[in-house]
Amino acid sequence: MPRRIPANTSGKEAGSKILVKKVKVGLRKTYDIAMPKHHNFLLANGLVTHNSHAVSYALVSYWCCYLKAHHPVEFAAATLDAEDDPTKQILLLRELANEGVSYIPVDKDLSTGKWQPLERDGKKLLLGPLSNIAGIGPKGVEEIITCRSPGVPPLSKSLLEKLESGKTLIDSLTPISDRLRELHPNGLEAANIITRPTPIIKAQNYMPGEVMIIGVLRKLNVRDENEATNVERRGGRVIQGPDTTSLLMTMVDDTDQLFCKIYHGKFSKINAQQIIERGRPGKAIYAIKGNMARFDFRMMWVNSFRYLGDMKEETYGLETGGAYAQSRQQAAE
Repeated sequence: MPRRIPANTSGKEAGSKILVKKVKVGLRKTYDIAMPKHHNFLLANGLVTHNSHAVSYALVSYWCCYLKAHHPVEFAAATLDAEDDPTKQILLLRELANEGVSYIPVDKDLSTGKWQPLERDGKKLLLGPLSNIAGIGPKGVEEIITCRSPGVPPLSKSLLEKLESGKTLIDSLTPISDRLRELHPNGLEAANIITRPTPIIKAQNYMPGEVMIIGVLRKLNVRDENEATNVERRGGRVIQGPDTTSLLMTMVDDTDQLFCKIYHGKFSKINAQQIIERGRPGKAIYAIKGNMARFDFRMMWVNSFRYLGDMKEETYGLETGGAYAQSRQQAAE
């Protein structure tokens, strides 16, 4: 007998439908209905009712796979055009570098308004758009391209200075390592950091014992463990004692990112308050020691940390939450 599937979202078995026959009716217009909450496209015997939706995704996926396999540089250019976040662009460019495709962040004489394939020495590579340069927007791009034609007035002084600088947020695929070398030219040993850091992409796979990572603080969220929602999540258990604050962080290095938590029992012991006071998500660089959690969720329980300096740019975005975000908002007001 076919498995019965609830017709509502409450978990109660309120009825079901069984497909008993199919009839060919030719081409017909079909519509997908947007439901206000949950929806279920399955019939009782497991068949999907909105096959056209699934087929559309399958076709797009097939086209993407074909283009990436047969026109990898062109496909990469289109993908990068659709992604504005420099951090995500670096991830894409790093993947391409592993596949043997290099790139030029920008060329003041050749770049246009989009990423484009370029051939040099018999090899195809990627050339970034003029908008990669900080401070140059669509109007600036249009003005620069127009000024390449003969008889056109020269660029304004400010735009010319930006173009000549050619500085972008994707000049390097290892911006954090590069910045660390600038901050600590004599090596981390000179800063009394003896433990060799583990790349986050490697630490994500469970490693026994204490692990040290070095990365930029990307997200910061202060949590009171005795807030009503957190108490309810623990089944009503209230944490006793003066320390009920924990700190949730996302750290990112030149390989990947990792969720880290300073447990409320260690918050005061390791003086985690200074992370909150320093702030600067997207800029602050820390060395963090901790133990990887023994379950599928990739997380580090933090034992200690050390501030190593700041990135020059907020490359990794200001992403904050909880009390930290509220305090910053109040300060701004």
